[in-house]
Amino acid sequence: IEIARDYDMSVERFYFSVLRSYQEMHENYFDEIESAAIQCRRQFFGQQSLITPGDIELILSDKLGYQIDNQTMQQFESLKSLRSVFVPGQVPRLLLNPTLNEGQRSFALARELGYAWMQITDRANTFAWIKLESFEQLLNNFKASYFASALLIPRDPLVAQMQQFFQLTKWNEQAFLAIMQQYGASPEMFLYRLTNIAPRFLGMPNLFFLRFHHQRGTSRFLLNKELHLAGLHNPHSSMVKDNYCRRWVAIHALQDLEKLQAQVGAATQPMLCKVQRSQYFDSQNEYFCISLAGGIYPTPRTNRSVTIGLLMNDSFRKSVKFWDDPAISVKQVGVACERCAAENCQERVAEPVVLLEKQKSQQMQDALSRLTQTEQPG
Repeated sequence: IEIARDYDMSVERFYFSVLRSYQEMHENYFDEIESAAIQCRRQFFGQQSLITPGDIELILSDKLGYQIDNQTMQQFESLKSLRSVFVPGQVPRLLLNPTLNEGQRSFALARELGYAWMQITDRANTFAWIKLESFEQLLNNFKASYFASALLIPRDPLVAQMQQFFQLTKWNEQAFLAIMQQYGASPEMFLYRLTNIAPRFLGMPNLFFLRFHHQRGTSRFLLNKELHLAGLHNPHSSMVKDNYCRRWVAIHALQDLEKLQAQVGAATQPMLCKVQRSQYFDSQNEYFCISLAGGIYPTPRTNRSVTIGLLMNDSFRKSVKFWDDPAISVKQVGVACERCAAENCQERVAEPVVLLEKQKSQQMQDALSRLTQTEQPG
């Protein structure tokens, strides 16, 4: 916490940084939570592949004594951005936002089941956050959320399905989305779940996950969630005021989504799936990126893209048969406009001021070095 204060970082932001480090240290895989989810699924849901919101609601109310309230939250204007509120008591109450879609509702209920199953009591009572009181609460929220994903998208079937999917010789968007839809998962839950299994079970330890938010009608894109496994991969969010590269598939997906919403109406809740091979100007690294973009409900006029990027090394190319599908877009990308040397870039939205300043500094150092050598006595 003292480090956070020294660098003018909020305590909350520092806690989230510590949590990310904890996840990265464990390759974002936690066997004890996986085991807890497997045991819970076996006891309450047997062999059924799809667990519906109604299934979980029944367990919470009939087996664990919860009262599920789907009406109260809509009476409070200030709570409309929250997905759920937990009210402790002799009869615990879970208030759910009635505007949640089925995937969001499943996750909120499964997360609550995770708290109950793992007997976690030090917790936040709202989803999303209003106030973070301790790191322990943040860690417990992560555990309950991990449990929810592991319960709704069980590990072993997902590993088998992804291994089979990677044997396709052509990228197949419908086949990919069919796996997600089989579990009734939201795009974020599904792609983030892939980060749990990819390092250990798919042989893909080098990856990143990004979540961007975009307010429709604006030109700003906010990177507000990220995870990097086996090293810090580009892109990342250290450039708070920089303009992220508009060539990233995560940004393209949001731009295209906004155009689609203008045509068909945001109320239809369209979703876009895009893939890209991203090659970085200043690196030999190339990433296979899958991005899913859609509206954020119940938040109005806000869209979100979630992206998983997998390092395309020799192991990846052996495992993924469609890696060189000519239908997949290949893009030279940068990190941020302010730091990028790309010339004649049609997507540039800011001058490379950071790069130019760096070059200017290097030129000064070179000149001083030559001057020093000239002045040395023979």
